[in-house]
Amino acid sequence: MISVLGSIHGNMLDQPRNSIRDFVAALHLFQPTLILSEVRPEAPDSIEGAIDGAPEQILVYAYAKSVGARVIPVNWVNDQYNKEAAKENSQQSTELKSKIEPLFLMFREVVQHGTFLESQSALTQEIIRKRYDILDSHGFTALRKRSQAICGNIRSKAAQFTNQRVLIVFGLAHKYILEDCIRDLGMTTSSVETWFDLERSKQTKFDANLKVEAAQSFRAAKSLLLKRLQSGYYTTDIEEQRETLKDFDVWLQQTSTL
Repeated sequence: MISVLGSIHGNMLDQPRNSIRDFVAALHLFQPTLILSEVRPEAPDSIEGAIDGAPEQILVYAYAKSVGARVIPVNWVNDQYNKEAAKENSQQSTELKSKIEPLFLMFREVVQHGTFLESQSALTQEIIRKRYDILDSHGFTALRKRSQAICGNIRSKAAQFTNQRVLIVFGLAHKYILEDCIRDLGMTTSSVETWFDLERSKQTKFDANLKVEAAQSFRAAKSLLLKRLQSGYYTTDIEEQRETLKDFDVWLQQTSTL
């Protein structure tokens, strides 16, 4: 069984209908034995993943450790991609923006105000697909290239999926492409709606060790990221990393209340 769980990243910090609790409860309800994470293979631990992928990957690794699941990092991102994506964002014409803005606003509404299940729905994925199809048609292909590289990493691990409950955990904007990727491998994906139950998620109780493990990792990630920013370690994506640094205390506090 394979499913793709789309994360709304830091938006879950202030989204009561699609919160950290919903995210961790989804991990518990699916009960994966193998997780493919938004963490780079060349920096495969939860600390690096929280900085270079997304902070919720700390929760993914803490969950996996608490139940004995295996995590395989399959993310792909580098400075060249960051530069290309930033360049594309700055070069979008007024005409192009007028085409994609309505779709972006629909997506943002789901992320900021929708429920967990609404974010995972086929309708939301169709909104994302249409937006990136328009960008592609105008030559703006950075995100799709990144997703295709991630798909290549997934493909290289496909032989390990046999007899496993596989959960792919990535940012929501990648979800439909990664589902396409699995289908292209001749496999099927189970929609989140088939296994996530809201009432059961509310009743989910979380292992104290999971919270302790996650708290330690959030503190370590904050310390490492602060040192890197102070030393000039980054040449791209600096503002986003500064925002991540500000959010680590909130991740830590909300994790403690699970």
